[in-house]
Amino acid sequence: MQHIAKIMMASNRIALLSHVSPDGDTLGSCFALQLALQALGKEVEVVTGEEIPPIFDFLNGRYLIETEKIYDTVVCLDCGDIGRLKDRKALFDRATTTINIDHHMTNSNFAQHNVVEEHASTSEMVLALIERLGAPLTKEIATWLYVAITTDTGGFKYSNTKAETHVTIAKLMAYDLDIAEINRRIFEMMTLTKLKLTAHTMSNIHFYENGKIAVATLDYETLHQAQAESGDIDGLTRIPISVEGVEVGMLATEVVKGEIKISFRSNRYVNVAEIATKYGGGGHAKAAGCSVNGEMEHILADILLTVTNALNKE
Repeated sequence: MQHIAKIMMASNRIALLSHVSPDGDTLGSCFALQLALQALGKEVEVVTGEEIPPIFDFLNGRYLIETEKIYDTVVCLDCGDIGRLKDRKALFDRATTTINIDHHMTNSNFAQHNVVEEHASTSEMVLALIERLGAPLTKEIATWLYVAITTDTGGFKYSNTKAETHVTIAKLMAYDLDIAEINRRIFEMMTLTKLKLTAHTMSNIHFYENGKIAVATLDYETLHQAQAESGDIDGLTRIPISVEGVEVGMLATEVVKGEIKISFRSNRYVNVAEIATKYGGGGHAKAAGCSVNGEMEHILADILLTVTNALNKE
């Protein structure tokens, strides 16, 4: 991480890019690093490509949706593949120097400088970078890092939570974080739209292979009628996998007509990252995703066959 710190210290204008459909880890990593670099006198902007989920509004992160600016250095955070930048690829390509910091082991190493390590969240790597930069760790920075870790570990319930995760959290909590309020807003509050989508998802789960595979769908018509935003869908992936006896849970969503996003979750032994990679996606062994263009029914039939084969192979 030392060479990344040197590059950033030599840069004056820096852009930090989140992945498409930004979650807590990519946003927490971006905003924490932005604050740290600004404290060192750098001109830094977070560019998201879209509005961030309202669930994070209480943290007051400052960002641009798009820009035509040219930056010395562009840093992608928690982005497993360049395709996850969507239209911001042009911004990435214009930069003199590109950096990719990620914790997904399926990462395609698409930047000039790549740091890919297996951690519970990318934000743990960002904390190490901030310390290398010599920037002061403040309550605001610590809050964003905490948000990143707690969201990517499901409130420390997922199997990616390790001893080092708790060591990092202990360091952050020394800054007097209001963790009760943070977790209440992230895990317990929801919009009325999300409540209705949650009910719809629960009542529309289909089971296969004697209940070992669970699939829920939210098609374009359902989401369009509900006027759903990305934050209303976030977290619904946990519903299919939460059913007793399910080994692989899938949620298929169609926010854009004809573009099917599949989110996979695995309980014990199926590596869903391998399945997602087959369809141009990626992720972790127990949490992964992909996006495929076409009709949902046909796409799910093909993916279901792949998942079934993976399940029966184990």
